[in-house]
Order: sequence, then structure tokens, then C-alpha cells
Amino acid sequence: AFSANDVGRYEQLMQLGRELNQADNFAAAEDAYRAALALQERVLGRDDPNTVNAMVHLAVNLANQGRHQDAEALFQRAEPLTARAADPSASARLAHYRGIAALGGGELAKSVALLRAAEAAYAVQVPDSILGGGTVESSLIYLSDPRAQNAIVGLADTRRYLALALSRSGEVDAAPALIAESRNLLRRAGLEPGLLVGRTLRTEAATLRHAGREDAEARQLEAAARRFAIAAPGERPEAVTLFLSAARRAQAGRRADALEGFRAGAAILRARQIGLPVHLVVPYLDTLDAEAQANPSGADALRAEMFGALQLAQRSGTARFVQQASARLAAAAGDSRVGATVRRLQDSDQRLRDLFAERDGGAGGPDLDQRIAAAQAARAEAEAEVAAAAPGYRQLLLSAVEADAAARTLVPKEALVMFLLGRDHGWALVLRDGKVHAARTALSDTAAGRLITALRSGVVNAQGAPGNFDPATAAMLYAGLLAPLEPALAGAETLIIVPDGPLLGIPFGLLLTGPAEGGNLGAAPWLIRRHAIVHVPSAQTLV
Repeated sequence: AFSANDVGRYEQLMQLGRELNQADNFAAAEDAYRAALALQERVLGRDDPNTVNAMVHLAVNLANQGRHQDAEALFQRAEPLTARAADPSASARLAHYRGIAALGGGELAKSVALLRAAEAAYAVQVPDSILGGGTVESSLIYLSDPRAQNAIVGLADTRRYLALALSRSGEVDAAPALIAESRNLLRRAGLEPGLLVGRTLRTEAATLRHAGREDAEARQLEAAARRFAIAAPGERPEAVTLFLSAARRAQAGRRADALEGFRAGAAILRARQIGLPVHLVVPYLDTLDAEAQANPSGADALRAEMFGALQLAQRSGTARFVQQASARLAAAAGDSRVGATVRRLQDSDQRLRDLFAERDGGAGGPDLDQRIAAAQAARAEAEAEVAAAAPGYRQLLLSAVEADAAARTLVPKEALVMFLLGRDHGWALVLRDGKVHAARTALSDTAAGRLITALRSGVVNAQGAPGNFDPATAAMLYAGLLAPLEPALAGAETLIIVPDGPLLGIPFGLLLTGPAEGGNLGAAPWLIRRHAIVHVPSAQTLV
């Protein structure tokens, strides 16, 4: 049913998706796989079983972005189709990618069960000579078949993820053999590209960490970083691995080496205008602060570096949405026509996302493809209009700012306050009079989330009625977030707050700088009595 042009375009999109996925560019991989799936559905129909390959690749890239509900909708669509697909590995791949998604979502038992099923299903498709320790020379007749190659790579990848899932589940003894089997399988088949080797080394490092072998973990991470530097220089996998390796160096007391790794990774992130999960960035801040305390003469420069490092963390979906609105206002600079142009682009992005979700879930009428095509055309038109009317809009969304640039936007008696909350602890930074002050907080994102939920329910309960406000919760948040920085904030009339994670859920004026004597809220020491409060989504939108 495909024309030659359709076949070529489909293969091109699938290859592009694979390359982008291997570079950890999951959003761009999503676009490539979505286009491949749309092409198949146009020619074969939405319920053709041979659409499952593009469908599950799309799903796993949605899961890699944390969009697990969207991914599950596609997995559910693919499940009844796999048994009838021409690709004999379709069922194995579905279990494989569902196992990866479950692992990313923290469902360890589910992930192990799915990956075990995928391992068994792939093994049936792999030549016995390869499974039994044969070489590529003894199996050329099989390895000339792309299906056999896909099964070999799928089996190796499944075993790698299974090793990680088992080690996270506490079964650390099972992981080394699985990793060795994964790598040996690829080596015997002559299918060992650099990116896969780098990923295997990084997975092995993670299992070594769970086994308590930090020195061996550090060596494997450094080897993985070298491999990524060759296979995908200047891309996200190299940056991730540099940050992981640097964190282990810092734990071993090698601060200078750690900072070298963090800075190399940060340079990649800034050049590519991408971020990392918060838990990878927090060790960078920890190391900079430790170095500042050990070297007071260079402390100001190191804390200014902390200001830039904090911005390398990926923001939540809510924060990005708020940032888009702020960037729209900034790009417009008071011109309502420019603001309306940027708003059309943002609205077209959301419209397209809604239509894709409708199609991924199997809903929608026969005109859905036409509506998607129209929405894509509208988005392309809006993108061109924004490029002409507000060329600085993308820069506002993507670029980070240095402390000096942010300091120039502040007037006397203003202080910029930024937060980053990790899994175990977080950081609060204050920029005041051109100088950065930093304080570590024991408040994690989870602990802060619980306090924020309690504080909000004390204002308005689940029924929408006034709640029973607890002054102690408001005081605890202040003590964990701002109290350590009181000397830097003394005399500031206005605090410009950049919240992080769950802190987006409250206005900071609700915080109490001390106890409410006798429960008298009218006389309580609200933060708003001490400072005027302004909220911004990021330092760059302020600038």
C-alpha cells in the first residue's frame, strides 16, 4: 500500500527518531515518531497492526518526558494489534517499552515482570548460535536479516534495563550477569555502536552504586563519559554522564576534578539550551558551596556560578507554562499586536497537543487527520509570524542569565530569591546588591509538597470553604526556606521570588516569620508585613 516515496519517508522518520532518542532528545524524537505514525495511518489505516512499531516508539518517548498517562494510552492501543503485526518482535517490543516506562514511573515490580516477558519473547527471535556464544562469522546468514538484528539489540537493551530494575529493587547480585550478557550479546553480533556501549557502562555504574561499590561506579561513569564524548560529542547523554561522574568525584573528596566535570557538562547544556533533572543539578551546587567555604577569597565568584548552575535544572510543566506567559509579555514589550501573535503560537501548540492526545487515545472522528494537518499549518504560520514580530521570544524561553545581568535589573532594596529543591535537600539563593548569598535547606521537594498541601487546605478546604489555617505550617516553611538567609534579606523592601516545584503552589506572603501568639492571625508576623512580594517564573524572564 506504500509508494516508494512513502517507504523512504517512513524509514527516514524512524531513523531520525532513533538517533534523537539515543541523544536523549525525547521531545524531538516524539515529533519524528509521531510523523512516522501519521504516515502509516494515512496509508494503512488507524487499526492496521503494522502501525505498532511507530506507536510504541512514540509511547516510550512520551514516557521518557514524564508524560506517562499519554504513553499508556498509546500502549493500550498497541496491545490488541501486536499479535497480528508482521514484525515478529512486536509483542516483545511492547513489553520492553512498557517495562522502561514502568521503571521511569517508579513501578519496579511491574517493570521487572514486563522486562522478563520481553526478554523471553526476544530470545525466541535471536539465532541460537549468537545466544550460545557464537560469533558474527558463524551467524552471517541470520545477521543479514534486519529482524534478527532488531531482536538482538532489543534483547540486549531489555537485559540492561532489567539489571537496573532489579538493582533498584534490591536484587543487586543479579545485575552484573545481566549487564555482561547484554554487552557480550552485542559484541558477538558485531552490533556494538558507541552510544549503546556508553549507555551500558552508565547502567553498570548505576547497579554498582546500588551495590555500594562507589569506586567502581565512578570508574564506569568516567569510561561512559569518554565513550559518549566520541559517539555523541556535545549532546545530552555526555552532559548527563559528566554530571553523574562529577557527583561521584565530589563524594570522594575530589572537588577540583568534580568541578571540572560539572563545568564541562554545563557548557554542553548551555550550548544546546537544555536542562537536567533537579537531582542531577543539586550536587553541582553542593560542590560549589563546599569549594566556596574552603576558599573564601574566591567565594563570591563560586556563588555567582551557583546562580547560573541553578538555572540548568529542568522546570516543571507548570513553571514552563507560566514562563511562556511571562516571555510573551516580555517579547511584546507593551505592543498588544506582538503579544497576540505570540499568544497564537502558544495556543496553536496547545491545540496540536490536544489533537495528538485525542488520536493517541484512539478517539476522534474520520476528520481527525484533517484537523491535525490544519493545526500543524496554523502552528507553522504562527511560528513564522513570531519569528518576524518577536525574534527574542525563543531566547527568553531557552537562555539562562548570569548573576551580573540579573543584578542590573534590581533597584536598591530589592532582592532576588531563587530556590531549587532536590530529593534530600535543596538550596536557596539571594541576589542582593550585586552579590549572591546561598544557604542549604534540609527541605526536600517531597517535604515541601506536604507542607504546601497542608497550607493550602488551611486556606480553602476540599469543599471550597475556608479551611482551618495552621500557623505552624506557615512558620515551618519560612524556617526551611528563608530563615537561613535573613542576614542577606535584612533591610530589603521587596523580595522577587523565583519558586521551584511545589513552591509554585503558594503566594509567599502567606509565610510566617515566627509563631502566631495565641493563634491571633491578625497580629501574626506575616512575611508580607516585612517585605513586598513579587513572583517571577525564572531569572531570565525577570531580565
